[in-house]
Amino acid sequence: MLKYKILIVEDSKLINKTLETKFTEYGYFCKASSTFLEAKSLLETTEFDFIILDLNLPDAYGSKLVKDIKKISEAKIFVLTVEKDLELREALYKDGILDYLIKDKYFNSSVKSMHKTMQSIPENKTIAILSIDDSRYVREEIKKILDTRHYQVYSAEDAKSGFEVLATNSINTIVLDMELPDKNGIDVLRELKDSKQYENIPVIILSGSSNQEMVRECLKIGAFDFIRKPFNIEEFVLKIDMAVSLNKKDLALQDKKEKVEHDLIESNFLAKEYLDAINKCNILSHTDINHKITRVNKKFCEITGYMRMESIGKTHNTLANTDIFESSYDEIIKTIEDGDIWVGKLTRKTKSSEIYYTETTVMPIYDTDQNIIEYLWMSSDITQMMAMHNEIENTQKEMIYKMGEIAESRSDEVGNHVKRVAEYSKKLALLTNLTSKDVHTLYTASPMHDIGKVAISDDILKKPSKLNSEEWEIMKTHTNIGHYLFKNSKRPILKAASIVAYTHHEKWDGSGYPNGLKGEEIPMYGRITAIADVFDALISDRVYKKAWNIGEIKEFFEENGGKHFDPHLTKIFLNNFDLFINLHNQYKDDVAVV
Repeated sequence: MLKYKILIVEDSKLINKTLETKFTEYGYFCKASSTFLEAKSLLETTEFDFIILDLNLPDAYGSKLVKDIKKISEAKIFVLTVEKDLELREALYKDGILDYLIKDKYFNSSVKSMHKTMQSIPENKTIAILSIDDSRYVREEIKKILDTRHYQVYSAEDAKSGFEVLATNSINTIVLDMELPDKNGIDVLRELKDSKQYENIPVIILSGSSNQEMVRECLKIGAFDFIRKPFNIEEFVLKIDMAVSLNKKDLALQDKKEKVEHDLIESNFLAKEYLDAINKCNILSHTDINHKITRVNKKFCEITGYMRMESIGKTHNTLANTDIFESSYDEIIKTIEDGDIWVGKLTRKTKSSEIYYTETTVMPIYDTDQNIIEYLWMSSDITQMMAMHNEIENTQKEMIYKMGEIAESRSDEVGNHVKRVAEYSKKLALLTNLTSKDVHTLYTASPMHDIGKVAISDDILKKPSKLNSEEWEIMKTHTNIGHYLFKNSKRPILKAASIVAYTHHEKWDGSGYPNGLKGEEIPMYGRITAIADVFDALISDRVYKKAWNIGEIKEFFEENGGKHFDPHLTKIFLNNFDLFINLHNQYKDDVAVV
């Protein structure tokens, strides 16, 4: 908002103070005076933008006061008075005042009106008004009146020169005389309103005629208003301001419409580009509310091996052709029917039964009433990435097994011990209903349960007789060593290996080592591996003992469930004992145990 300098010339202290307060609140710089002499002194030392002038001062009044002020300053003048003299009012408009306001009960509205007019003055400099009139006097009078409000004013003496001005300038409003030397004003009005280029420009008709039929005809054609000559300046100014304001709003709406249309075209273009990109880069399919395929893209056909017509009407689980996908399918359907989005990895088979993997998002599509009308399946082929991942994972597994074997070999526990512990742990984890992720992690990490033995001396590891108390304390440190080897790793498998190494010698009753953990304080990975490790130790020959028979082993676990081992896990283990015997025989070192 523009910050103008305002001089208030008012002999009423109350009104003076009220005006000063109001305009200061608007952010203007204000000075106040109560006499012409005070005002004259201020005007000679300060350049003001606007003057609010009372017509009846102690030392000056009326139109002479206005003329005297105009001799001193070029500031725009608002007259604020109790005088309702219409002749005086018109004369002052001729002298170039901006507005004539009455001191009455609508005083606050008058203040707002002055503020609005002040703020519009700079904008008026960009507004062009065309006066088409054969009278030079009228053209000059209009220019003088509108110059006061800082409008750009173009003049033309006939229709031909008027259209020439229109062709080269952006005109906001036209003031049109009805009697032109080269064309009737009504014909000019019709020509303007029939032109797409000029039809929206407001046209104010000026005429000395009071013919009502002509007035109605002009308004029907599209004139904004009709003013009779000789015109009242205040009325003329008000109608010009109204026409300008209307046209500015129309232009703003048109600009907004054009921007919306442009944005819509651009949005549609971008949407099409995005859709094309998604279509080219993803495997897409659509299903109806009964989950039957209705549309597929080219990439879907390429990867699945099914032609479009082979896919339409089928469900995804029919085409996937694998039990692994079937287990996920029910979860997907439940999720999307609940209105949620399903995201995950899927394993499928092509038409030729080749396995492929996808990263898939399935989402419901809604109509305007928020009813689900179809489902979109969007997938990325991650088969190569999964192959690389599996290769890396298999390499990691192999390295973990080798490290486990190295640890065991140092204590002469060679053969398939680490492999069997992994298989026992996996089987028991499955029977315990651990998640597939946890089963996989434990299966991969459990071979590292005795990795800490790499730091134990051969004298202790390979001692054929029983260890003394000092040697036993050293032997027990292999759990701490294994833990510290991997505890800071960010890899899930190595973190799990740290847990297994650290806790597989803890006992349910708290008598184990290294920390004497009790019950469920012992992590599940450690509890499962404890059973697997002891079972394999009992059923296998070691340098310091012979293998136990089946009866002895079962009796040992029955006695130690709830003492050494988790009682729940022990029960599961004993109830499925034959499965673990079979695993031992499958990965035996020498002969099967019977």
